[in-house]
Amino acid sequence: MQNKKLKYISIAIILLITAALYLWPDFHPEKVVVSDHKWYYDLIVHGGYFFIATLALLMTRLKFKAIFIGLSFFFLSIILELLQYFSYNRSVDIVDIGCNFVGIFLAVGVFSLVYSFYSRRANGVSNIP
Repeated sequence: MQNKKLKYISIAIILLITAALYLWPDFHPEKVVVSDHKWYYDLIVHGGYFFIATLALLMTRLKFKAIFIGLSFFFLSIILELLQYFSYNRSVDIVDIGCNFVGIFLAVGVFSLVYSFYSRRANGVSNIP
């Protein structure tokens, strides 16, 4: 029971941090490192954050397929991106949504490959001749 509680607390924390970072007024972490804004900084910041957050969600071992978790998280990122319209000094950007997509589905792919590799290995199936 304790592990189940910890799992749901972890998920809630990941989702709350995501929402807070997305809707925080005038929050631009890339400006700390560089002075000008380029689309590839968004790829690193958005894609990197969503890659890590998605891996964290997938490692909680929910009873859903990884692709379902990825799609759900992606739709949440779209909703949060649209809500930025109402946040001070924030804007809606289609590039951010694309970067979120890249980060989320790279994480789903990496997780699925690693999971299937270790599942096969645990079952004694080996692709190595």
